[in-house]
Amino acid sequence: MKINELINYIWRKDSLNKVYFIKDSNCQEFAKFIFERISGIVADSKSKNLCELDVYFDSAADEPSGLISANKGFIITVDELLSRVHDLSSSETLVEIEVYKAAINSWQMVNNRMYHLFVIFKTDQNTYWSIERWPNRFTIQRAKNKDILVNECERETRPGNWFTPVTKQKSSNTKTVGLTSVMDFIWKRDKIGKYRMWSNNSHHFADEVYQEFSLFKMG
Repeated sequence: MKINELINYIWRKDSLNKVYFIKDSNCQEFAKFIFERISGIVADSKSKNLCELDVYFDSAADEPSGLISANKGFIITVDELLSRVHDLSSSETLVEIEVYKAAINSWQMVNNRMYHLFVIFKTDQNTYWSIERWPNRFTIQRAKNKDILVNECERETRPGNWFTPVTKQKSSNTKTVGLTSVMDFIWKRDKIGKYRMWSNNSHHFADEVYQEFSLFKMG
């Protein structure tokens, strides 16, 4: 583990802002907290909460997979993701947000009730970032070609057919912030909670992100 990843972990857990208590929130507990993270003592995926699940991250989704080097993806930890996103986007400012709707299965004839939502951000340097939530992880992709993010996920064509194409649901200019603010909203502020098929899924996630970062609604 790199030191910046450890710092990200401490920051996400808000450990430095906890009130000191002699019995249950002291230097020994903090040392144990650090040791367990460094030594890799973590829960398995079934018992991890959403903030601990690994992320599918592709920093060049519009490049051939054979050109993707080890430092660009794909399954990484949340703390590594935060460092990567900061390094790649520190000079960029968000300018636009869009929400897209996609079918869940390729055989669907209609997608008015069963569908997947994902978000695409555009930056002032004409870079695009897609962010989407699944039951067991997040997918974050970056590309210069937005069409790749619209039509593909994790280097596979999104499901759908002539009746259920991928469609844009809404768009807006964004607040003047960087992508790290989006990461902060998702992980540091823990706004998303446990995935539930009907009450807390990709629809709720996309809507929350849109409401947080859109400047005004364009329909």
